[in-house]
Amino acid sequence: MRTTRSLCFSVLAATAIGCAAPVEPVASSETVTQQGEIERLRAECATLAERVQQLEARLGPDLRAGVVNALRELSTMQPAIAAITPPEPASKITLPMVIASLADVHQAMAAKMCLVVGIEPASSSLAARFARGGDLSAEARNELIAALSSMTSEQLKTPAGKEQLREVAAAKLGELIAKADAPTRVVAVYFDEFLVQ
Repeated sequence: MRTTRSLCFSVLAATAIGCAAPVEPVASSETVTQQGEIERLRAECATLAERVQQLEARLGPDLRAGVVNALRELSTMQPAIAAITPPEPASKITLPMVIASLADVHQAMAAKMCLVVGIEPASSSLAARFARGGDLSAEARNELIAALSSMTSEQLKTPAGKEQLREVAAAKLGELIAKADAPTRVVAVYFDEFLVQ
């Protein structure tokens, strides 16, 4: 008896070349289920092939010309897309998680976040300094907690609020890097984790 994979392969191959697939003798309930699934797939393939033929008949050469034109347009757009897509930073630093109380007045709210900072040029020594226990770790956490705790949960639930937090974090981390006399700059800040409760 053939395995499920080889049986499915032979049915698909036979269907692709237009001949009937070999039928295995029924030996177990699993084989009956497999044969039922094969018949369902065969019927679905036939239906799809029929629909493709109907579309080609209805649209004919116009469809082919439309696809060719769309592909040409796409190829001319690639340089423009590349121009507006920001480049990947040379290196990324994952900062330790920060948890802070928020500035909500009527209820106690907190936020948890973990940031990944994109820097250029790459600097493994700077990454070590920002890691937990590094000399910049405490300062970075302090700045991020201050930025996070100055915002309300309502602000942080909006895209504009998250973008504002991202900009403040980038500015504060950039200042820390400048103070550390590192020839590196912050080019991106990403939320790795973000939760408001």
